[in-house]
Amino acid sequence: MKVYFETIEELCSSKVDIYTVQIGDNELFEFEKYYQKEFPEHREERDFIDAKLEEIKERGALQHYFRFEENAVAMPNAVPQEIVELNRDDQGIRLYGIRLSSNVLILLNGDIKTNQNPRECPNVRNHFLFANRLAVYLTNYIQEERIDIVHSKQCFSGLEIEI
Repeated sequence: MKVYFETIEELCSSKVDIYTVQIGDNELFEFEKYYQKEFPEHREERDFIDAKLEEIKERGALQHYFRFEENAVAMPNAVPQEIVELNRDDQGIRLYGIRLSSNVLILLNGDIKTNQNPRECPNVRNHFLFANRLAVYLTNYIQEERIDIVHSKQCFSGLEIEI
């Protein structure tokens, strides 16, 4: 499967490069698909995620912003109790991605998590599995290609890979 990387310009800063990917012949990038979803029962949580993305833009992709789920990451992390209490019927929204360093973040797709184990959740399973598969591939790719993810700006912009 072909995976094409594109910079999310409005989220990038001198602290962090943020990317998303387009899979195969899909017209939309994964982060676009996520943002097209409506979560009417989770507006506060969506706003919380958006606020954290703005903080990441200003401070970098620091570890405390993410839940580490195998080789990938999910947002949000450290959700205020008043928002957690609103999610009585599910586990809340999960936005999956790959944190390669505090300078490089790849945002993918997500949905409402209905099961504690993401592998058993029909909504997030595929997003979780794809994020982990891509994370493993990228870890090897970075080593093989000797990509400096700390100092290189735009190191994935326009990249197309086959996984």
